[in-house]
Amino acid sequence: MRRAIVLSLIVILATPAAASAGSPAFGKQRKRATAPAPRVAPPPVAAPTPPARADPARVAVSSTLFPRPASIEARVRFWTRVYSEIETHEGFIHDNRDLAIVYDVVRWPKGLSERQASARYEVAKRQYRSVLLRLAERPHDALSAEERRVLALFPKGVSRTRLEQAAEGVRFQRGQADKFRAGLIRSGQWTPFIRKVLQERGLPLELAALPHVESSFDPTARSHAGAGGLWQFMPSTARMFKLRVDHVMDERFDPWRATEGAAALLADNHRVTGTWPLALIAYNHGPGGPLRAIRELGTREIGVILSRYEGPSFGFASRNFYPSFLAALEVDRNQVLHFGPLRRLPTLDHEAVVTDGFYSARAIAKTFGVDLGLLRDLNLGLREPVWKGRQLVPKGVTLRLPRVDGRAPAAQLLASIAQERRAEQVSGRTHIVERGDTISRIARRYGVSARALASANGIRNPRALPVGRRLRIPGAVEAAIVADSASRRPPAKAAVAKTYTVRRGDTLSSIARRHGTSVRQLLAANNIERADRIRAGQKLRVPATGG
Repeated sequence: MRRAIVLSLIVILATPAAASAGSPAFGKQRKRATAPAPRVAPPPVAAPTPPARADPARVAVSSTLFPRPASIEARVRFWTRVYSEIETHEGFIHDNRDLAIVYDVVRWPKGLSERQASARYEVAKRQYRSVLLRLAERPHDALSAEERRVLALFPKGVSRTRLEQAAEGVRFQRGQADKFRAGLIRSGQWTPFIRKVLQERGLPLELAALPHVESSFDPTARSHAGAGGLWQFMPSTARMFKLRVDHVMDERFDPWRATEGAAALLADNHRVTGTWPLALIAYNHGPGGPLRAIRELGTREIGVILSRYEGPSFGFASRNFYPSFLAALEVDRNQVLHFGPLRRLPTLDHEAVVTDGFYSARAIAKTFGVDLGLLRDLNLGLREPVWKGRQLVPKGVTLRLPRVDGRAPAAQLLASIAQERRAEQVSGRTHIVERGDTISRIARRYGVSARALASANGIRNPRALPVGRRLRIPGAVEAAIVADSASRRPPAKAAVAKTYTVRRGDTLSSIARRHGTSVRQLLAANNIERADRIRAGQKLRVPATGG
């Protein structure tokens, strides 16, 4: 999601290609003894589903709010085929401008790595570039069967310039049918709530299909660009729409909260751009592109904008986002036609309670008699430190619990958790990243593990540490959780301070690890200002650790 903030598209946009039985298997050493039959785009799928197959819960798509002009029909058909005909172990080789031109369908064995798969389809792309360049350079009176087949995909009398352009625009589109089918099944858990939120805010119910494009209705989905959750929010956009994203919670992954945020973003996009097609493009691209297109072309008509607007960052994904949404909507509405009978998962039956303090996740699971894994599945917005016991479930959070008949009300059970197990979170300290800093170096300085520091700040790539960033130095949660686990161990003997003589090669961090303390405590106990100011033979006071 974005708003001048980039949100990466989970589904790679596609083009129509007919998969024929005669299409050669796609391999690194691809053989072409016989030419595959020409690919012909299928006729448009009828919008209304036959009454016997129609889902009564679904309303007709509004042609006023979500127009489908003839100029984008080839794009919509292309996406429809990507979502319903070819799977993720196959894809189309196609023209990046005219999506009615599909050169081939390539396939590879399931289970290949992305690197192995890409090596295969890149070979096919190079082959078609060569064919198109030969067509651009030579007369068309002595063509091979393959060259005639490719030439027939273009209008009669196609220019040399267009063929050269096509050679530059050969593109691969991976299929999504298996992902879309899985998304249809998962969607049953979330669609009723999504439709309820849309209806309450006066937004079109058709927007409930958007997660098919964004995440295939997977609330745990992450993109390479850093977007996450059912609605694929970027962290900055999420915060802009009042979703909490920090070391304790990431509400992008809470389907309920993220849906509320997405509805607010879509409504804001519509207010700014004036139409739902442009609001959807703004969801992917940010509103700047659509607004520039309106100014440059003097129209909000989606067919004109997608055909004529050439903004510097308005690339394939942006140009095809709205057609892909229409295709996802069509496949969703006609799921039986495309996939046969499917049973969507039922909505999650749960009860919700707002926490009135800070709680250990294990204490909550124990009190409610719930498996910790199940509790986690219902509360995806809580991050790893909460489930590992390093942080507490915060105050004011809507906690979701499995519904159990006959159990005491959730609020009553929550209040029954002993007061000493409801410690406040320790806010910890902060560090401003300086030139030359690394995660491990900062962690050593503050006596914490590099892993804990990265987790507390949502850092997935430790090498990407921009100068000037403010890092939170994690603290332990208050003694309640420690006491909870310590109560299951024998009482420890009282610990006393001791001394240690520094050896050659020692560092404060290695000494701290050896004695179960922290660098910070060693520095304080010995009045040392810098961790690198120790020498062999120096005697250090090692503070008591409590046993």
